[in-house]
Amino acid sequence: MVRCSLHRQAALANGTHHLVAAGVDVNGDPRYLVTEVPVSGGTAVVTAAGLAYTGFTPLPFIGAGALALLAGAGLLVASRRRAS
Repeated sequence: MVRCSLHRQAALANGTHHLVAAGVDVNGDPRYLVTEVPVSGGTAVVTAAGLAYTGFTPLPFIGAGALALLAGAGLLVASRRRAS
């Protein structure tokens, strides 16, 4: 049995939250224990509509896709010029 003490932020929104304990089992495989924690008496937080920020930056992938399209278009033009 593991006991721990948690202190929540004052601005934590009311509702159901998840507490996740991550570790490794005896076989070396990842193990996650998840429990729902109801929160009440906190501050009601209204967030703007939109997607959550996950830390993912799509700009390098967009650039690589654009370069691939340009390279493909260049090869297509070059092959048509060579054929005629």
